[in-house]
Amino acid sequence: MKKLLTAFIFILVLSSANAQDEKNVIKINPIGILLGSANIGYERAISQKSSILIAPTYGYFNSSGDKFTIYGISGEYRFYVSGTKYAPRGWYVGPGLEFAGGSVKTADNSEKIDAKGFAIKAIGGHQWIFRGGFALDINAGVQYLSINVAENNQGVGSYSGVLPTISIAVGYAF
Repeated sequence: MKKLLTAFIFILVLSSANAQDEKNVIKINPIGILLGSANIGYERAISQKSSILIAPTYGYFNSSGDKFTIYGISGEYRFYVSGTKYAPRGWYVGPGLEFAGGSVKTADNSEKIDAKGFAIKAIGGHQWIFRGGFALDINAGVQYLSINVAENNQGVGSYSGVLPTISIAVGYAF
């Protein structure tokens, strides 16, 4: 694990040697933070017109004694369509995949509700990278969502269908 982390840091340092060629963006979803979850994304340009994004999510908060926990991971492939700009800046389109789960434990521990699911999505958006490295990413699209819900380890329901998706993230490009 230590060797993997060292290699990852080495690659990041080498890839950021030229400040005008930002190929990496680390970003957060500010709306998620307001709602009690941390969603930290890492986007890496893999060619002049494409990038990949990976974003783990974790959240934990209490409300009236009930304990809420969420977790997940998502990934996207982005194809940048701006004529004069290179990834990871400008207009983009692409597919995405997300796996997520969560649980609610009541204050008296009498009930536990679990939910697990996945989403397949198609998005379009724009990412701005400003002088100094500040990045703003806004996208929207459509997703097929499938969720299964269990209460005290007994299946109680499910949902699947097509829904809109929207995302706003701020971060730093290097």
